[in-house]
Amino acid sequence: MVYRNRLQGPNAAQTGPATRRRARRWPWWVRRFLRWRAGDPPTGADIWQDSRAKRLGVMWPERDRATIRDYLGWAVRFFPPGEPFLNVGSGGFSDVEAALGGRRLFRQDFLKCPGADFISDAGRLPFPAAGVGAAICVSVLEHAVDPAAILRELARVLRPGAPLYISVPCVWPIHRFPNDYWRFMPDGLLLLLGAAFRVGDMRGTGPRGNLPIQILCTASRA
Repeated sequence: MVYRNRLQGPNAAQTGPATRRRARRWPWWVRRFLRWRAGDPPTGADIWQDSRAKRLGVMWPERDRATIRDYLGWAVRFFPPGEPFLNVGSGGFSDVEAALGGRRLFRQDFLKCPGADFISDAGRLPFPAAGVGAAICVSVLEHAVDPAAILRELARVLRPGAPLYISVPCVWPIHRFPNDYWRFMPDGLLLLLGAAFRVGDMRGTGPRGNLPIQILCTASRA
């Protein structure tokens, strides 16, 4: 397992006039990060409703979901899933399923939402032991009171060798759906996965390699 940082290019923390002139030649994610650093970052529990959040650009869901879709498209080729495929906490993020290639899919959420096949606690899934061929858990663990319990339940329902595709926030605005409890570091995610999973890939996304916005991970049931 290799943890990959995606930062390439200059130091985005410098925001003086000369730096802003040079920024025109920099990638889009550096330019947006500089614009964010030049103003006051939005704060508060309802940060996602604040118009100033548009300055975050690179840290916002539309582009972030595209990054997750691209990652899943890569991951399903190198870590092929079985069936059925379980989307834990599908919510409003079911668009990432486009990368799954039409596999037989079940959608779970703890709230009634469009497209959900069943409503349940993610820590008590209505599947028999070793009854699931693959699972995806996108932006879910930060909203759970006990994320370790969800991973233990996924370890129970996944077959040996079945892949689990995970996305968790590292540096990310507060977003209550309905609550927001946690942020994760790579070592912390490895600790939560424990001996039940073998991590095949883990990487950070965002403009600063030592300060990733999200952690993307693919692990297989041991």
